[in-house]
Parts: sequence; structure tokens; C-alpha cells
Amino acid sequence: MENEENENKKFLLKQIEWCKVRDSILEEMEKKLHEMKEIVEYTLHNKSIAMEVDQLNGKLDELKNEVYDLEIQLNSIEH
Repeated sequence: MENEENENKKFLLKQIEWCKVRDSILEEMEKKLHEMKEIVEYTLHNKSIAMEVDQLNGKLDELKNEVYDLEIQLNSIEH
């Protein structure tokens, strides 16, 4: 009986840790997506020169790749 309780406790602690890691990754993704949204809104409301648009597109591509990498991390976490 006690052994079963210990096993359940270990399992639940692993689940909590799994949730914390996922939450951290999702929070980082949310920050990057919010930054992407801000860039898009900026370009919609401001007349930007071509060089600035290229820089902003580069930043969007960089953030997109970072979100993709975080998504891979999220999916690779064992449950």
C-alpha cells in the first residue's frame, strides 16, 4: 500500500514538472508571438521605408523560427 502511494506521488511529481516545463515554453512562445504582433501593427500604422520593412521582415522571420524551435521543444517533452 505504501509502495503504491509512493509510486503515485512520484508519478504526480513528474506530471507537475512536465506541466511546469510546458508552461515555460508556452510562455516564451506567447512573448515571441506578441512581439510579432507588435511589429505587424507598427508596419500597418506607420509608413516605413523599404530598408526598415526589410529589417522588420527579418525580425519577423527570426521570431517565427524561434517559435518553431519552441514548438519542437514543446512536442519533444516526454509525458
